[in-house]
Amino acid sequence: MKLYSSNLTDSILSKCDIFWDAILIESIKWNKVSWNDYKNLALSYAQKLLENGIKQGDSIVIFVKDITKFSYIALGVLLVWGKLIIIESDYSEQILKEKLKFIQPDLVIMEGFLYKLLHIPFIKKLHRIKKFRPLIRYSKKVISESWKNYVQKWNNEEYLLTKIDSDTESLVVFTWWTTWKPKWVVHTLWTLEVMFQRIWKVVWDDTKIFYADLPHFVLMWVNMWVKVIAWENNISDSKFLDTLKTYSIDTTFSPPYRYINFAQHKKKLPKTLKHILLWSAPIYISFLEKIYKVIDKDTKVTCIYWMTEILPISYIDGREKIEKTVDGDNLWNILDGIIINILEDWEWVVSWKGLMMKYLWWEKIEKHKTWDLLIFEGDYLIMKWRKKDMILRKDYNIYPSLYEPIINSIPWVVESALVGVFDKSEEDEKIILFLEVQNRVYTENKYFKYLKTWKYAIDTFALPDEIIFCTLPRKWRQNKIDKQYLRNNYKKQWK
Repeated sequence: MKLYSSNLTDSILSKCDIFWDAILIESIKWNKVSWNDYKNLALSYAQKLLENGIKQGDSIVIFVKDITKFSYIALGVLLVWGKLIIIESDYSEQILKEKLKFIQPDLVIMEGFLYKLLHIPFIKKLHRIKKFRPLIRYSKKVISESWKNYVQKWNNEEYLLTKIDSDTESLVVFTWWTTWKPKWVVHTLWTLEVMFQRIWKVVWDDTKIFYADLPHFVLMWVNMWVKVIAWENNISDSKFLDTLKTYSIDTTFSPPYRYINFAQHKKKLPKTLKHILLWSAPIYISFLEKIYKVIDKDTKVTCIYWMTEILPISYIDGREKIEKTVDGDNLWNILDGIIINILEDWEWVVSWKGLMMKYLWWEKIEKHKTWDLLIFEGDYLIMKWRKKDMILRKDYNIYPSLYEPIINSIPWVVESALVGVFDKSEEDEKIILFLEVQNRVYTENKYFKYLKTWKYAIDTFALPDEIIFCTLPRKWRQNKIDKQYLRNNYKKQWK
C-alpha cells in the first residue's frame, strides 16, 4: 500500500515503540483505544480511501460525531495525501447545502446510522433527516464509516511512505459568515505544524493528560505525545466533572462557558487540574474572579485569543488580566511570529508567512484583516470591540445579518433585530429578538415555533432567549436600526 508521510504523520506514527502502551482516547461510547489500534485504524481507513479511488489532493468530508473516530479517519486522510474538510453537524440545512454545493467534495465519510436513514425512502423525508441530504446530493461519492468489521494489523514494512511537500493544502475549516456565501480558510501541513508549535509554548511542559472537545484539537494533542480524553462539546457538567476526576486530567482547552456553571454554583474542580486554557475574546474579569474561587490555588488559567481560522494570536495569565484593569479586553503576549498592524480606525491586520494559505473564497493571502478593534496601551494589547455586528454565545460567533432576512419573511413581521445582551449572572450573552410587527396577531410562542421549524427555521444555537415586540429605534440618514440603543436600554425600557 502506497501512503505518504509528513512531519505531522511521522510525529504521530514513528514513535509508537517508545511511547506508552496505550494512548487513552475516549469516544462518546467511552471506548478505550490503544495506541497500536489507533495507528492500525488510521492505516485501515487509509486503505479504504484508496480502495474508493481517492487520489492525491482529493477533498474529503468526515461527517462523524465520534471524536475518536474522526481523529483516526483524519489521520488516514493525511496518509493518502487527501484534503480534510471540517463541516460541523449542528447547522441548518441551508448552511450545510451552501458549504457542500461549493466544495462538492470527492468523498463524504458519513455516520453509519445516518447513512442508513438517508437511504430509507419514507425516513429520509423527515425534517430532522432531510437536512442532511445535501451530503449526498453535492458529493461525488458517499460511504458509511461503519464499513469495517476488524482492525487490520500492520507492520512498518507493509506500507510505503513518500514524503509530502509541506506546502500541500491539507485542511479546510469553515468560518462564521455574514452572508449565505460560505467563508473558509485553507491550511497547509506547514501552517498546521506552526500552529501546534505556537500553542505548545503556552502549555506547561508537564502536561500529561489533556481534555479536548473539538476533533481537530485531538490530532493536535496526539501529535504532542500526551494522553487525550475526548468528548463532544455538549458534554454535561456532571459528566465533565466525573471525567476530570476519573482520569486525573491536568490540562483542558475550551471556551469559558464550559466552566460557567461551576463558577456560578461554587462547585470545586479537582486539584489534579493544573492548567485551564480558555479560548475566546473577550474573557470577562468577572468570570475569572469567579473561576479562581472553584479551582486549586496552584491551578493556572491562561486566556488565549484564538481566532476561528485556527490561528492562536496572543495569551495572558488570568491573574494578570484581573490585576491590570483596562478599558477593553487585555490580550497581552503576542505569540512568536505574529505581526500586528493597527489601522487608523483601530481595526487590526495580522500577518506572517505561517498565517494560513487561503481565506474566504480560495484567495491566497499574506495578511488577514480581523474586523477586531484594538489599541496598544503601553506594552498591553487591548481589544476594544468588534467592527462587525455579532453575538458571542458559548463557543459560537452568531452574525445577526445571516438570520434577520429569514425572520423578516415571517408573516406580519415588519423588521427584526437580533441583539446580544451580556448577562453577568450567566457570564454569557443572551440573545434577544426585537420584533416590529404589523399586527400583534401571533404570540411570542408562535414566533418561537416559526423559528424552529421548516421554512423559517434558523440554527438552534442562534435561537433567541427572549422575544420583545416594539417599534424599532432608528438612526442616521440610512434609517438603520439602532442596536446599541436596544442593547443599552434592554432592561430599562422593556423589562
